[in-house]
Order: sequence, then C-alpha cells, then structure tokens
Amino acid sequence: LASPTSTVIRGQIQNIGQLVSDTIKGERFRPQSIGLSLLADGKEVQSSGSGITTDMKGIYFETRHDALPIDTKRIDIKLNSLTGYVDMDEVFMIEKGRQNKNISILDREIAINNVYESEGNTYVELTYDADLVLSLIRLRIDGVEVGPKDVIAGQYTKEGKDIKYSKTIVFEGTGNILQLKINRVRLDMDYDKIIYSYEEK
Repeated sequence: LASPTSTVIRGQIQNIGQLVSDTIKGERFRPQSIGLSLLADGKEVQSSGSGITTDMKGIYFETRHDALPIDTKRIDIKLNSLTGYVDMDEVFMIEKGRQNKNISILDREIAINNVYESEGNTYVELTYDADLVLSLIRLRIDGVEVGPKDVIAGQYTKEGKDIKYSKTIVFEGTGNILQLKINRVRLDMDYDKIIYSYEEK
C-alpha cells in the first residue's frame, strides 16, 4: 500500500491449514519478528517499524516504510530474517563424561561438552550458535523428568564467522540413564532473498 507519506507491506506467513498441520506434527513455528527490506529502483527505503499478529485464520505481518521516491519504476521486497519459536519433541540419549556426540536441532549443531554429577545434581554443559535459544529443555533421569534447577551462564566465543554460546544447565537428581529432552527453541533464520518484485512497464 503506497501513499504520498508512507508505504505499508502486509502479508501472511501461514494459513490456518498450515498451522493445524504443524501443530499435529508437533513442530509448530510461531514467528516473533520479521525483517523485510523495501527496495525502490535498487535503493532501500527507510523502515519505520513492523509487527506480527496471529488469529484463527493464520499469522500476518505488517512492515511500515517511508514513502516511495517519485517516479519509482521498480520495487522489490527482500526477506532478510525471521525470528520465532519452534515447538518440537526431540529426545537425545546422553552419558556422563565428555564423550557425547554433538546433537542437531533444525540443522543447528549443539555440542555436549560435559555431563557430570555434583552434590546430588546433574550438570549438562552445552555449546551452540548464539542466535539459538533453548527455551524449553528438560532431563529424564532414570525415567523421571525434571526441569532446570539453575543455569550457569557461560561465555561467547567466535569460531570463524560464527558466534557460539556456552552454558551449563543444572538438573536436580542423579542417575544412570540420561535423556535430554528439547521441546522448544527460538531461532533467528537469515534468508537475504527477494520474495516479491514489481516493475512498471
């Protein structure tokens, strides 16, 4: 929607059918923010805000930009990024010690650096991409599921172009059979892709 004072882009990310399908599969994606660029004849138009809403029909977005320059011949909309929560039901067998293999969530590797016991608690030390947030994680200890008792903040490190984050999650209880359960993550997904173009003939 273009006016002499502003330009508004509105669209839909998922319809109700996709939402229901994702919920049944247990892999529902709930967007939190969207990054769109509006290009007028190849030059970016200043953004003034964006928002996402959800109703019974689906998920909708709106971004607001300055007015298009006079005599604009071509516009492009570029999807830069999408941030949101993904519901899932992933369970990984882990063992005490440093010999655990890396696990993978949505094509992102999570390194299990160490699993150890101390004073009746089980400690799980993890390293993963800094833009990945493990927002719902639990541990099954000999079949008994427990949530985090505490989180020991770690540090950020740079590995080439990637920024990694390490932290240790403390779970109350100890046992022999350990299963790490991940039910929700927040993820920043980069696209840098033109999703719509219009050129005046």
